[in-house]
Amino acid sequence: MIFSSKEYEKDVDTIENHQHPDLFFAGISWKCRPRSKSVNYKIPVIRKKGASIPNFTVILDIDNTLISGSFLIGGGYDFPIFLKYPGYVTTVYIKKRNHLDDFLRNLTKFARVCIYTSSESVYADQIIDQLDPEGVIFEQIKYRTSCIPAKYGLYIKDISIFKTELAHTVLVDDAPYFAYKYPSRTLKIPKFMGENDDFLVTALFYLKKLSQTPDVAKELSNRNKYTFYYLLTS
Repeated sequence: MIFSSKEYEKDVDTIENHQHPDLFFAGISWKCRPRSKSVNYKIPVIRKKGASIPNFTVILDIDNTLISGSFLIGGGYDFPIFLKYPGYVTTVYIKKRNHLDDFLRNLTKFARVCIYTSSESVYADQIIDQLDPEGVIFEQIKYRTSCIPAKYGLYIKDISIFKTELAHTVLVDDAPYFAYKYPSRTLKIPKFMGENDDFLVTALFYLKKLSQTPDVAKELSNRNKYTFYYLLTS
């Protein structure tokens, strides 16, 4: 689904401007169509009929974890999104990380999949609509408003707000300092800037392994065995 700028010209909201390189596209004025933010889990249609809801939860960051965005069209992109600044509309060209669609589809087979981004919903929702157009993959979505404001314009992520069993919950993020409250439950993935890589293939394998452990923290804190970077280089 490609959105035109005319679809977003109504119901404009003003967003506070925060200056920080990791906080993508601050100072935007835009309002997306409403999304469901129900805290109740649904069974995505991707799962087989009668399949049980997994006890394992994977919380995904968006920017530089799943996708990369640029104001420049060069280098190829998968879809555009549109942002309205005072007096003009600009286009952001979004490139999906290699294997992203397969990664998300297979992840739902053994995990509840959620989104936790420090970006505003006006930006993030346009990307989520592209990654999950039928609304059957992401079971909970949290935005900047669910983060904890910190110094230097940073926003801290508190994964406990998802109300899942922390022993079976992992955050996948390229910037784990956003999740300093639960570092032992955070899987750091290399920052994605649009290059070709296979990190999501490795991440899927490792997350499958984590889903079978009694406590993800014990596995993630074991730096001598099966860490993400160990798997990437072995």
